[in-house]
Amino acid sequence: MSSGIAAEALDHVDFKRVFDALIRNLFLKNRDSDTDVTIDIESIRRATWLASLGSLGDESQKSIANAFGSLLYLYDPSNELYLKTCYILQSRSGNLVSSKHLNGLYKENQKLHNFGTTLDFELATHRFELGKDFDGKTIFFTHYQKSLWEKLESGVNIAVSAPTSSGKSFIIKKFIFDRIQKNKSKFFVYVVPSKALINQVSNELSKELKESALVLTTYRELECFDKNIVYVLTPERCMRLLQEQKDCSPLLVFFDEIQNIEDGTRGSVYENVIYRMTTSWKDSQFIMAGPYIENLHLSLREVIDIDLLEHKTLATPVLQLKTVLTVFKKSQSVKYKIITPTGSIVQGDYDIGKALYSKLSNSRGQALKYLTSVFHEDEQNIIFSPKKNMAEGWALSVANDDQDNHKVIDNEKIKNLCSFLESEIHPLYSLVRCIKKGVAFHHGGLLDVARLEI
Repeated sequence: MSSGIAAEALDHVDFKRVFDALIRNLFLKNRDSDTDVTIDIESIRRATWLASLGSLGDESQKSIANAFGSLLYLYDPSNELYLKTCYILQSRSGNLVSSKHLNGLYKENQKLHNFGTTLDFELATHRFELGKDFDGKTIFFTHYQKSLWEKLESGVNIAVSAPTSSGKSFIIKKFIFDRIQKNKSKFFVYVVPSKALINQVSNELSKELKESALVLTTYRELECFDKNIVYVLTPERCMRLLQEQKDCSPLLVFFDEIQNIEDGTRGSVYENVIYRMTTSWKDSQFIMAGPYIENLHLSLREVIDIDLLEHKTLATPVLQLKTVLTVFKKSQSVKYKIITPTGSIVQGDYDIGKALYSKLSNSRGQALKYLTSVFHEDEQNIIFSPKKNMAEGWALSVANDDQDNHKVIDNEKIKNLCSFLESEIHPLYSLVRCIKKGVAFHHGGLLDVARLEI
């Protein structure tokens, strides 16, 4: 189907009306609001038909159709018809990854519902096309991830440009694991942008690879080795490796967060390392990944002289809603404005039962404490801080023990972690006080033993 027809379907007023109502319902329901959003069944049927047309369009249109399916399911998770509709739209959009969250659809990879002969065949075909076995376990790709995997397997040098939520890092790491396990006595290079990430990545690789490879975070000379070697290095630490292994090409080189080549202070180091690697290691496969950047491969070709294929997307299998909250003086209501994937704006007010303006003005940490209390207690929140000390201070404010927040997390894993940090660092360590209340902070300045656990 042409993307024009799909675009017309998703731009139709009947589709947008229901889509916006579903978003409003999700937002208010998760805020424990008493406001009911009711949508008549005929409107839902028509919007679903339009979403089905949209699911056959380009990747951005597929994302909207997929989001509609998820919103419809969340509108009434107990409705079997909505469950089936959501799965059909996810399947046609190439996003079977999200279907694992649909309760009552599959059990031990066996389908629990029939969709009719034609639809059963269509859905089974999609599962076959997007599924891949890893050690006896089937993992489902999105269309973008499937295409990326096929290009990686072809051995080409590739520049991957996509949002974090597209799953590009997951696919690239799976590919690296696969290559390591299928080879012996080879070496691989995994370049990370900062020293803070070296331990995180090396521990992740060691845990996954077990005895398949030796993971090193600095170069050291090995006279002979009977297993694969994986070097996890910053660009600065790559210099020694380049000096000693100039004539011996690794099987694969992966540059993560390649956008750091534009860094004003370290960009020249990145350029130097990439240029020397691509010049010296002609037989290696190079994979370079970063967030969505237009014409990433063309920018890299100004630095390196190798054939580089671009693989990019703006689509994501995750439903992301940008929400702006506005508070007013001496008011217990909050104005919300949600920017939807269709470009519409859903807005309104809801009562939070407390005046928030003074809190925002006087203490940002206390304001964040109130803001997180607005959300459903089972939800998780990530707050980004511009400075390390602010991250710790805000976390302590959110976790502060007072009349509104006295609950201590009763979880064996949390208890063990707190006990470990108390014995290894200090009984009064601020991170422990936060963790006991279900809050944590994380930054590059944390001690390794704490950062790895968090």
